[in-house]
Amino acid sequence: MLKSLLRLQDGVYITLLEFYLWYAIMKMWKRKKVQPSLTSGALLGAASGLNGIHAWKSIFEIHCDSPEKNLKTFFGHLLLGLLIFGVFSALTYKLTSDRNS
Repeated sequence: MLKSLLRLQDGVYITLLEFYLWYAIMKMWKRKKVQPSLTSGALLGAASGLNGIHAWKSIFEIHCDSPEKNLKTFFGHLLLGLLIFGVFSALTYKLTSDRNS
């Protein structure tokens, strides 16, 4: 029971970290400290992906009926998907902010 509560607390911290990460990047883009680009989007996606992998590992550890198969493919797809999401977030932000200014 205690292990489950600690993992749940870990999940809450991971979620808060994820929100803070996206918020901080958006603020840096808005204040022009970091330019929205392929690189900054990929770094944001990579950080988000690693955070997501950690979160899913925690969830699979506390779940009573977690899958027995190898999850490396799942985690690889998760990381790739968040990399792509980060790049397109940066490009979309750049396109929309250029129109508004």
